[in-house]
Amino acid sequence: EITLVQPPRGKGAVYGWDPELADSLRDAVLWFLLASCARRARDGVDRHASMLVHTSMLSEAHNRLAGAIEEGLDGWRGALAAGEESTRVEAEALWARETSRLPSEVVGLQQVSFDDLWAIFGITLDQVAVVIDNYRSSDRLSYPKDRATTAIVVGGNTLSRGLTLEGLTSSYFVRAASAYDTLLQMGRWFGYRKGYEDLIRIWMTDELTEWFEDLARVEAEIRTEIQRYADTDLRPDQLPVRIRTHPDMAITAAAKMRGAVKASMSYSGSRPQTILFKSGDKEWLGSNWVAGAALVEGGISDGAELATFGGGVRGLRGVGASRILRFLDRYSFHEAALELRSAAMIKYIERENDAGSLLDWNIAVIEAKDQRNGTVSFADFGPVGLIERSRLKEARADGVSIGALISVIDRVSDLPLDSKSVKAAVREVTDGELLKLRSDYEPRTGLICLYPIAKDSKARTSAGKRPRADLEAADNMLGVAFFFPEARARGNEVDYVSAAVVEQATEDLESVLEELLAADLADQQAGDSEAAAADGIGRRTVGK
Repeated sequence: EITLVQPPRGKGAVYGWDPELADSLRDAVLWFLLASCARRARDGVDRHASMLVHTSMLSEAHNRLAGAIEEGLDGWRGALAAGEESTRVEAEALWARETSRLPSEVVGLQQVSFDDLWAIFGITLDQVAVVIDNYRSSDRLSYPKDRATTAIVVGGNTLSRGLTLEGLTSSYFVRAASAYDTLLQMGRWFGYRKGYEDLIRIWMTDELTEWFEDLARVEAEIRTEIQRYADTDLRPDQLPVRIRTHPDMAITAAAKMRGAVKASMSYSGSRPQTILFKSGDKEWLGSNWVAGAALVEGGISDGAELATFGGGVRGLRGVGASRILRFLDRYSFHEAALELRSAAMIKYIERENDAGSLLDWNIAVIEAKDQRNGTVSFADFGPVGLIERSRLKEARADGVSIGALISVIDRVSDLPLDSKSVKAAVREVTDGELLKLRSDYEPRTGLICLYPIAKDSKARTSAGKRPRADLEAADNMLGVAFFFPEARARGNEVDYVSAAVVEQATEDLESVLEELLAADLADQQAGDSEAAAADGIGRRTVGK
């Protein structure tokens, strides 16, 4: 039907175009009339009501399409004046079909009967006006305060770039807009108005529907990216927001992209960690302990070995990739954790497996070396010492953020090296240096660290640091961090763009992580003193 409502391409072709009232446009107009009647029957008063029609940028196309809509309205008016039943039959069928798709009760509103709205249908039909709103039109849209406007607005840029349509109920558009920012402007048409949420309808093409769905995902990712500033205490100039690219859409005009650089999201060399928890949901927390225990017990049944690594850390060596994939399917990550998407990590690991990497994994349990926070029985490890992780003081409706879970040294916790040897092997203790060190020993082996966190962890905030609060969780929490080696599979990433900033973010993040874990380092001192007798230096004092 697009060819019926959109002019043909070519210079001057619009002047030979004779548009028709396509069935979909006819339904959209009739629905607008019915919805306007329903609003007035429900409220008992007249209110502004608008319909939007946006199929072309050409002003002449607006004139011609408006004429076709006027002819359709005149046809209904003539049928009513002649006492014909055809309009009522058509309207009642459309009303029944649309109200069954979204019953009013779903949004807490009372259903309006067809008889009640039909009683004022003729009045509304007589009141409705077709308004052309573009840069050439003289009869522009207005909403006077002394009377209600019922208008079908046909236009172009003025509709998609800022004009507010009062009481927008029905929208019809087929214009192919292929830029994020243009679609976001059009996204204002999706708003649901209080008191008539059940009456909003939009007619558009399948392609535009898919693009809006994709853009909704992009926008959700951007919101989560921005949330990272609250979670990690970094600024946009340290950690730029990434915007996912799309094969068929541009983010914005090229002139506005001069400050952008290509970026990508890949798990290559990364260390995604759980810092967001549904701390008040005991069932959610408990399911993650079950997932962790199943990972350990399943690995052992497959032949993995219980091990004590070089720094005295207990764990498993030689867990197969299939167990890791099963764990990712079972463990519940917080919905707002952008980098911890089970499906994305599973896909990444499977691609690496095809390239001969990440076929084997080691598991390390990062536990307290003393029992001041208590212990919890965990799978085949028996009692493990609970560690402390307080929460950031900023309130979240969806749980808590602990700011950081890992310590930088955890990247090499499964190597056959004690802390003194690690420190001697690198220039400085940063994740980049430890990634290189790890690649000398385990270039294709993944590492998962499990963190048993005490539910009553206490806050210890020093001057100049972010305010923190007691954890006060419903149960002990099991945190998890993944330490990936550099990728072997080519093209194993998702493309993004971001602002160009100085490459200081990684090192700044290191300092933030260490700052947030200062309390943990203090907690470990007693245990480190005991361990120092065995390996010469306390594991948690590396890089301090």
